[in-house]
Amino acid sequence: MRRLRQRATYSAAVMTAVAALALGGCTIPTDGGNGDNQAEEQATPATINYSFDEDAADVEPNGAEISVEDGTLEEVVVVPSQPGEYSGPTPAANVSSLAQPEDEESGEDAESTSTTAEESADLIPADDPNAVAGTVSEDDTSWTPDGPLDFGQHYTAQVTYAGADGESQSETRDFTVVSPDYIATPTLMSSGGGSIESDREYGVGLVMSVRFDQAPTDRKAAEERMKVETDNPDVEGSWYWITPTQADWRPREYYPSGTNVSVDIDVAGVDLGEGMYGGGERQTANFTIGAKREAIVDDSDKILRMYENGELVGELPTSMGKGGYETHNGVSMHFWTPEGTYTVLDKSPSVVMDSETYGFPIANGGYKTTVAHGVRLSNDGIYTHALDNIWAQGVQNTSHGCLNLSPANAQIYYDWAVAGDVLQVHNTGGPELEPWANGDWNIPWEEWQTGQADF
Repeated sequence: MRRLRQRATYSAAVMTAVAALALGGCTIPTDGGNGDNQAEEQATPATINYSFDEDAADVEPNGAEISVEDGTLEEVVVVPSQPGEYSGPTPAANVSSLAQPEDEESGEDAESTSTTAEESADLIPADDPNAVAGTVSEDDTSWTPDGPLDFGQHYTAQVTYAGADGESQSETRDFTVVSPDYIATPTLMSSGGGSIESDREYGVGLVMSVRFDQAPTDRKAAEERMKVETDNPDVEGSWYWITPTQADWRPREYYPSGTNVSVDIDVAGVDLGEGMYGGGERQTANFTIGAKREAIVDDSDKILRMYENGELVGELPTSMGKGGYETHNGVSMHFWTPEGTYTVLDKSPSVVMDSETYGFPIANGGYKTTVAHGVRLSNDGIYTHALDNIWAQGVQNTSHGCLNLSPANAQIYYDWAVAGDVLQVHNTGGPELEPWANGDWNIPWEEWQTGQADF
């Protein structure tokens, strides 16, 4: 309608001008300069660019971008055709809206858009409750979703934009997000399987883990979205895959006290290779490293020595693993306290110790008992804990691997220890603590930098 009116007005004006010139006996000027009668340059029309083709069926979850050239975005509404049917981020009631009509009552905005009033009735409403949350750039020229789009979901993108002449127009484009063959979902945790919490202090030896529910095909692609940042000071560190499904992060040396650590695990929608994509929600944590607390135990005198910031603050007699190997129901096991560097994983005022959890039957000399003030040091059941075998502590090793302390001393260490604190065991004659059991610090840095174990 608008273009027809423009042509009619222009034709009438020309006819009137010609008539006036004829009546006045004048000729039309032929001045080739920059006079009042020179035609104005026509503004370059705005165009919309999409990162995906019309009706594309394989759009990456993080790959949808809409931009305008020679113009500005006024409103972007992207909605799923079947909200809630596919797994992924919860749809947000949000529309990226920028320019507003100057005068809604006058009808100026309706007049300036290339979409007719009849067509407007079919537009997606800006307040659609299933609209995808998105962000528009500061210069109002591009839009991206705030999170990955849902796998296998069909979307309609409706874009309203204006060119240099201020004329608004709308257009739509349909597309579908890729459907993965496999989804690998990560979980951020400590190397002992506990949660990594924000706004708290950890010990200088803390090891962080990301565990996937199935092995990522492209581990490097996953690592690129598993970010660890440190300051005060900046610390050198990296990921190391101890199994095909678990990557651990530690610094080259123990963290200096006061280090600030930020973790951001965001693999959702990331192409992990061979039909596999990352799933789950974004996971973040921000925490601080506290005082340097380190316990050192040497079997030569069986004393657990506690050091805080390099100063000896306690000496606790202990009885460790008695040593030796046994086989039960086809499972070979040893009863040494493994040598090497441990970190505190977690602690509990009361722990049930059940030997059958690792294949040692009670009928064959195993045990099931409850102990107090347990501090867990490994994933295969090594603790410091209270036990009344005080006669053996500092004298003889009698346990199946744990570090026994008197009830009073067990509470002292329990109250002092924090997750991430370091404990070293020397000269027990046992094997070295393995990486999967919480022995990350026993891997030389040169090997750690290779990025993965031999699996």
